Amino acid sequence: TGEAHYTGKMPVDGMISGQLHATGGNLTIKQRPRNSRVESAPELDGEISFKDLLRINGHVAGKVFSPKGTLIVAESAQADAFIDVGVAIINGTVHGEIVARERVELGLGAVIYGNISTPKLSIKPGATFQGDCRMLKAESA
Repeated sequence: TGEAHYTGKMPVDGMISGQLHATGGNLTIKQRPRNSRVESAPELDGEISFKDLLRINGHVAGKVFSPKGTLIVAESAQADAFIDVGVAIINGTVHGEIVARERVELGLGAVIYGNISTPKLSIKPGATFQGDCRMLKAESA
């Protein structure tokens, strides 16, 4: 029984690696770098759910879901997605809504076009955020 699953289209020019087992694990998708900064099509388009940690290095679209997991969007990455996770650490570009049940961290290279709902939000100088923020009540342990 795996801890992550993906449904949708996935033309990958690179590699997917990770450890999926009963006690947890992670999944990494590494795309080959592009030579030009033209508009790209998503490498993954569909629903991605995971348990512990997911790092996006390429371009994904659709829905990313993990009630307790941590999502990292790398500096060169783009997510055109509805994101519903425990923790969202964004250093790249996100077009879509972000719901994080614990916290959202926007790094200095983050570009967000969409709404954020979370109990804790940190924004580093240099980040761009265009949308509304709704502060949620922290879930009690």
